[in-house]
Amino acid sequence: KSDQKILDQNLDRYHSAAVQGEVDAQTYLGFIYLQGKGVPLDLKQAREWFAKAAQQGDPKAQTHLAHIYQKGNGIPRDMGEALKWYRQAAEQGYALAQYNLGVLYENGDGVDKNEAEAASWYCRAAEGGDAVAQFCLAKMHLEGRGVAKNEAEALAWMNRSVEQKNPEAEHFLATAYEKGLYGCPPDPEKARYWLKRSKEHGGST
Repeated sequence: KSDQKILDQNLDRYHSAAVQGEVDAQTYLGFIYLQGKGVPLDLKQAREWFAKAAQQGDPKAQTHLAHIYQKGNGIPRDMGEALKWYRQAAEQGYALAQYNLGVLYENGDGVDKNEAEAASWYCRAAEGGDAVAQFCLAKMHLEGRGVAKNEAEALAWMNRSVEQKNPEAEHFLATAYEKGLYGCPPDPEKARYWLKRSKEHGGST
């Protein structure tokens, strides 16, 4: 069988399950139409399938639906809908949605800027293992924004982010060792090591 035939058969199976209300199949269809994987890219179909799964409480679908509304991806931007769906996913403990809410509150995007609220959502996402949220929370602790200034707490979260190979956190450690900041003694060798790691993991110089 050709790869396309197999893809078509898989799509038929997922479509059949999705029509019958299978939430994982609905979310999967949302992804493939969003990314144009094996099907023509179709933002309307993506949104409709994500919406069906989101209404059944799937946090992944809720988060992607929220992102579509936030970015105005194929539809007018609607921050009310974006916030509604991010919040529903976040309340279920979905770390990516919690992180995204943190970004919205930190930047005042669609909501009143509120750094304490941002830090609270970053904290929940960080505890759920989101490496970028761990990095953002670390920065807020360093700068005393939304939380008490606390270098030890900042470094603890930075290290947890580094453990997950987050290039931003690795680049931060490189700078800290290069300049002897945040309780890190000046150490050119460690600075070079973390800069190299950051580049290996996709970080900018």
